[in-house]
Amino acid sequence: MKSCLPIRASRPRGAALIITLLIIALLTVMVVAFLDTSRIERSVSAHHMERSRAALLAREGVSRTVALLQKETVDAPRQEGETEEQFALRKRNWISQPGALLVPDALPASQKEIRRKVELSSGTPQTTAPTSPVFEPANLNVQILSDPKPGSRSSPISRTLQRASRCH
Repeated sequence: MKSCLPIRASRPRGAALIITLLIIALLTVMVVAFLDTSRIERSVSAHHMERSRAALLAREGVSRTVALLQKETVDAPRQEGETEEQFALRKRNWISQPGALLVPDALPASQKEIRRKVELSSGTPQTTAPTSPVFEPANLNVQILSDPKPGSRSSPISRTLQRASRCH
């Protein structure tokens, strides 16, 4: 006797589930890669912005220093009808030092007397002496153990080592 049920073609069961899982896994990998790329791009753009900001600040510091130097050292050109003596009296004297410029007062009567110090450093001026001994300048006149005493030929350490070697 033959069965009335239709014969099914043999199909693998669960293929749709496996394909769905593969698609979800692929989408997950793509999302993770996109998030990583976004994080890297954000970091790169932040570094680029900080680099541009640093370059602008450096340029501003140079421009300010040039402007300050021009203001304090460049005299106005000789006026029409001004004699050579008048021009020479109006010219200012100035002295440069590392990180500073010594200039006269702004008063016309004292254009030749150096009275004012203009700081050229980019840091804030230090008005008080350092309170911590760590920040004080080094005292290079202190004798240390490895330095020979004035008038002697060897250091205290080498004399101690010589004595120790004689005892053994």
